Amino acid sequence: MEPWRAILDGLPDNARVVLRCPTGDAFAELLLACADRRLVAVPLRARVPDTEVARVAAAVGASAVVDGPPRASRVSLLDGEPGHPDAAGLAFLVHTPGAGRCVMLGRDEVAGNAARTAALHGFSPVRPHATALPLHHVTALVMSLVGTRLTDAPLVLTERFDPVTFFAAVEAKGAQTASLVPAQLREVVRAGVHWPDCLEYVITSGAPLSRELAADFAARYGPRLRQAYGLTEAVNLSITMPLLDAAGFREQYVRHQGPVGVPLPGTELRLEDGEVWLRAPELMRGYWGAPEASPVTPDGWLRTGDRGDLRDGFLVLHGRSAELIERGGQRLHPADVEGEWREAGLSGEFAAVAVPEPALGHEVALVGAVAGLREVCRTARVRPAVFSSSGFLAAANGQPLRDAMARGLTVRRESALRYEELLDHACRAARAILASPVRPECARARHVYREALALTAAHSPPRQALPGTRTAAHDALDALVVAWPALAEGAPFEEWRRVPADWPMSVYAEYAAEVVIASGRTRGRVLDAGPDDLDSGPGPEMFDTIVATNTVHRAADKEMALRRLRDMLTDGGRLVLAEGTSPTAGATPWALDLLFAAVDGWWDRGGLRGRWEWLRLLRDAGFREPGYAALHAGHHDLGGVVWATK
Repeated sequence: MEPWRAILDGLPDNARVVLRCPTGDAFAELLLACADRRLVAVPLRARVPDTEVARVAAAVGASAVVDGPPRASRVSLLDGEPGHPDAAGLAFLVHTPGAGRCVMLGRDEVAGNAARTAALHGFSPVRPHATALPLHHVTALVMSLVGTRLTDAPLVLTERFDPVTFFAAVEAKGAQTASLVPAQLREVVRAGVHWPDCLEYVITSGAPLSRELAADFAARYGPRLRQAYGLTEAVNLSITMPLLDAAGFREQYVRHQGPVGVPLPGTELRLEDGEVWLRAPELMRGYWGAPEASPVTPDGWLRTGDRGDLRDGFLVLHGRSAELIERGGQRLHPADVEGEWREAGLSGEFAAVAVPEPALGHEVALVGAVAGLREVCRTARVRPAVFSSSGFLAAANGQPLRDAMARGLTVRRESALRYEELLDHACRAARAILASPVRPECARARHVYREALALTAAHSPPRQALPGTRTAAHDALDALVVAWPALAEGAPFEEWRRVPADWPMSVYAEYAAEVVIASGRTRGRVLDAGPDDLDSGPGPEMFDTIVATNTVHRAADKEMALRRLRDMLTDGGRLVLAEGTSPTAGATPWALDLLFAAVDGWWDRGGLRGRWEWLRLLRDAGFREPGYAALHAGHHDLGGVVWATK
């Protein structure tokens, strides 16, 4: 006999028992044994560390901890509080890692929701059900485990999910329904496994079902999919889609963002300022030890924190209220942004993430996919100001961990008015040069003249000058006009040398530093690379991070310069380039193109490069995991920071 049986038999009603076990028949037996003995099970995932087990056990006043395989099965008795008044009548305390709380689920509430969901899907002794969800997940606990127990339906479990093994078990046991999260569905589609004849449909919940995945699933398996929605606080699923025919599936899941359905019988749905509120016979009893944190209103409505609306009578979710991207007065739902990006050609795993930005509130970052990025930036209504091809994070159910992804990212904007004033000043300098009777007589001067023509063709300053702060760039532009007669004949121009240390040039170095700090790359050896580093090969020192500000575009062979910098990096090291770009909006040149056209080593090396060219050059030089953080001033794209990893 398992050692835990005698221990559980000796515990009083309502004692809390922390369970750390892998999903499988043994875990199911242990959970049901707790229920039969009127004990409160606190299920945790099998790989949770000992420190977290101890923390949870102490927080809930547990009387025992049961460890199952892969550890040796063992039971630890603790000095718990079996008589704690909040434990009376509880079935489960479900731990939510994000908030670090345990949700109190009562026996009556669990049985009620399990009965309703089991009836909806027709569980019975002759209609087995299978789940690929871990048994610490509320849907697996309530619908799958308790629902099959109440209806005497066989339950099909596998200890570790892989599509082939799971669907083989479904076929062998004759399961007619199965529950999987979207991340598991994606693996099913990729594997192209045979669909068992016995399986009527799959229930999916726990994370958004993308239109791309829905289309791929339907193309291979048909419309045998029902999306559902629920929360631990709502004691499992509260909303479920009906089974649709092929045309209905295409309309609801493929042409539009997939809905999650209609309320279960007895459940009420309300949209309060766009937030989903639910009222049902079965809701949480609160958070253990934190009654003040309960999201249930005095009149019984659960404020879910999810945003949504109704389409054709079905609830459509738009992400968490806390994940809402407030961008310059716009309220953007991450799921909507992701849907638009998929329409524009992005594929694979990715997420829209809110990155704080003081002027707008938030900017939008894209974390994940690379293929299709340029088309998204060209055509999408919402274009990512930040992109990171690495760092995509998701929970076990596939739900993107947006807050965690945002922590390593930063973004900044410059004043549109200030930049426009500098652009106006540059344009007036260009007009003065063009109005001069002196014509260029050397290649460098002819380049300055062409830049003056390009700037005046693309931009017209207002008659009334905008207010602005005088900078070294203003002084240098004025000096350029004065020096034009001599410069036209080939004289050198030196008045630009103070410009890199002042605005706007100084912004690029500041931005690069912010990106390095946000990404945690200040640890280890960091090199601030200058022009001399581009010409020398790797020395005895290797660096974990190399930063180069408006430097690499001045190299004669940019790919070779990038390869040299790559050779100076340790494996996994990152190169961070802060570079301007031109043009900045339409055909409008960068405000200082005119000035730097007079600088040797700049005009004769091709000038500034665009973001896409830098990403291509980095790829061709052997870098991986590219990313960027754009720098904008109003509608002007001033370049910013690009990076990649060795």
